[in-house]
Amino acid sequence: MVFIAKHSFQFHIKSSRIPPGCKKYACSDNYRCKEYVVERHGTGKKSLHETDAKLVGNIALVDNHANLVSFVTILHWMFTGKKDRYLNIFPKPGVADEDIANTKRFGSTVLHFLQKGEWNGMQAELVKQNAVQVKYNLMFIESKARRIFAIWAKIIAKKKKRTAWLVAFKYYLLIALFIAAPIILTVDAIFFKPFLSARIKKQKQYYSDVN
Repeated sequence: MVFIAKHSFQFHIKSSRIPPGCKKYACSDNYRCKEYVVERHGTGKKSLHETDAKLVGNIALVDNHANLVSFVTILHWMFTGKKDRYLNIFPKPGVADEDIANTKRFGSTVLHFLQKGEWNGMQAELVKQNAVQVKYNLMFIESKARRIFAIWAKIIAKKKKRTAWLVAFKYYLLIALFIAAPIILTVDAIFFKPFLSARIKKQKQYYSDVN
């Protein structure tokens, strides 16, 4: 977090601690890969609420490449620590540099509200500029995968020799993304999604709003 005068601009919420005496406003700027961008906003809201902070804006960028491409690039990044073009064929992992550069279009909107000293309505304007796009499939898969990934993380963290466990996790990801996820999404689309339109609309509103 970077604190500027009476306002704070939050990049990747890493701490729920806000220095005493700061007036607590935050504008989150989430540069994320495909996974957990939705859930991250939700947990970020909770962290800010617990510190009596007020979230006034949210801009979320995601990896817009095809799922298969993203899987290969993120896996390369995860297991090598290198954010480069795998085999000089695939794009760089995560959010594209062009998408990051294009966030300058949000600057005039944020500046307008900053100069007014009034944040009400800013998020609505940012949403009109596609600052946040909540995709149902991503929202649904994240809600299921987050708990399972947390279990894997705890198991691997406790192991002194992690190589075998990391290999197992890699194959788990393959199965989860290319076999389990399509089946689960298909079942949901047939038996559940058609009857939950009001709930889905409410969830999308929650993840794209700041309240």
